[in-house]
Amino acid sequence: MPNRTMKLRIEGRVQGVGFRHWMLKQASKLSLKGYVKNIADGGVEAVISGEDHAIHEMLKKCLIGPLRAKVKNLNPVELRAHNVVFADFQILR
Repeated sequence: MPNRTMKLRIEGRVQGVGFRHWMLKQASKLSLKGYVKNIADGGVEAVISGEDHAIHEMLKKCLIGPLRAKVKNLNPVELRAHNVVFADFQILR
């Protein structure tokens, strides 16, 4: 099954609640690759790459997030660039 790559913008109470570390753990369980990072406006940006079913599962999980998070908006955009390749999933600072 071909891999897909999605860029996610997650808004709400998503900084200071362990969202990036939670997402790293979820991505590992789903064999996803990419990154997650905080952005200046208080949101979180992530790029996830993997099999379609894993992407779909991660999107569902990101709507809820970790215990202390309150996700208000999840905006996924499919990336069509075929040269986007990640070796693993990591937290960017």
